[in-house]
Amino acid sequence: MKTELQAALAELESLKLKTRLAVHALNGSLTVIAGRAALSRRAFAPGSDQALYMDQIIEAAKEAANVVAHLADRPPPFALTRVSVPLGVDEPSIEAAVLVVDNDRYCVSSVADILSGEGITAFAFTEPEEALTFIRESSCDIVISDINMPSMSGPEMVRRMLEINPSLKLILTSGEEPDPDQVHGLEFSFLPKPFSSLDIVSCIRKILGSNEKNKCSDVGNGSQESVP
Repeated sequence: MKTELQAALAELESLKLKTRLAVHALNGSLTVIAGRAALSRRAFAPGSDQALYMDQIIEAAKEAANVVAHLADRPPPFALTRVSVPLGVDEPSIEAAVLVVDNDRYCVSSVADILSGEGITAFAFTEPEEALTFIRESSCDIVISDINMPSMSGPEMVRRMLEINPSLKLILTSGEEPDPDQVHGLEFSFLPKPFSSLDIVSCIRKILGSNEKNKCSDVGNGSQESVP
């Protein structure tokens, strides 16, 4: 009887973890939809039927993301504009618009979910070319990018982004140390994978609080849910 109860409890914990990951992925996907819809809307004339239709899609995605966040007992991502640090740390709020780029759909959705759940405006893309189009037509403060992506490397992409917006702050991520030749000349913060939700928010806070080049690898020991 005791063994059966332990097995049932273990299965319940596994189900809870899978459900939480699914909710995070769904919330991140809805954030991606809202970001891409906002990008597509710029192609239509203001007040046109197409623009109004895109507005409806954007609002529907935002409302759905808020519902999912409510089910997960998280703050509604599109009802907040300022971030509060997790774990009850008494730090001043910050404002930031963040672009997340990673060819791993689960990873990019998870990071977008973490950021939007903390009140940070997050836009997520799995294709570097789409992210470049976004930078050409929209503004953001920080770019978080994986280093190794098949269609275009992170360093190559951010170099092109800096030509468009030289004030961008950069966070590069990878499971390995960056190749010095690949990142030569770039000023960036490095966040090693896997990293936690606390790691990424702390890294954003750190680079926004300084005009100098920062290394975020020293916050890689967070105890929150991790992103692969």
